[in-house]
Amino acid sequence: MDPFFKYFDRYRTSKEAFEKNAYPEFKAKPIGLSKTIPLPATKIKRKNSDLVTMLKTRRSADIPFKGGRITALQDLSNLLSLSAGANQINEGRTYPSGGAKYPVGVYLVVYKVERVAPGLYFYNHQMNGLKEIRPDINLDLSAVKNNLHSDYKEANFIVLFSFMKNRSYKKYGSLAYKSGLLEGGHIAQNFLLAGNLLKLRSRPSLTLDFDYFNKLFNLDSAMENFFYAVVFGN
Repeated sequence: MDPFFKYFDRYRTSKEAFEKNAYPEFKAKPIGLSKTIPLPATKIKRKNSDLVTMLKTRRSADIPFKGGRITALQDLSNLLSLSAGANQINEGRTYPSGGAKYPVGVYLVVYKVERVAPGLYFYNHQMNGLKEIRPDINLDLSAVKNNLHSDYKEANFIVLFSFMKNRSYKKYGSLAYKSGLLEGGHIAQNFLLAGNLLKLRSRPSLTLDFDYFNKLFNLDSAMENFFYAVVFGN
């Protein structure tokens, strides 16, 4: 077996512990949370929204993003609730998660969204709302943009995915990392397809400076790290 894949099986919890499911989900909360901004209820126009069309017409946006019109608040709400929100079955979400541990957090850097102040946010799927992150700092968005590739400097917002280790590591051991990476892929595909439905131009990215964003959001990097993102703009 390739050493990379062998690693995921290197440290695994015992069969007995796994079967007993002895480890509850770790209810992590981002540091520095403040008020929650409620988002409007999901509202989707059914015309041209079939899955086949969305799959066949999806493509990553050409770059660089050109700026221009801001994103409507309703579109952002639709995007988040469809991609990472609560579903109607067993209090789950719109994507699968190993053991229903949901170790992937969804964060946003907002630049140009209607009625949402530029800043840092965490998506609360239960409330379908945005929790403001680090309101104590005077965020200089121009400085944040300077840490982006030139292709993304005119983006409207960035969706960042983090891996919250303690939500699943105690149950799955090293396999939790593999599960988290796959889960991030599931969520990102939801965002890309939902973005296509809503006519929002998007581009997935593995090349952002995630260490910079870890520090910006004040994450405890021993327990939580950003690893993937989808950029939205015009």
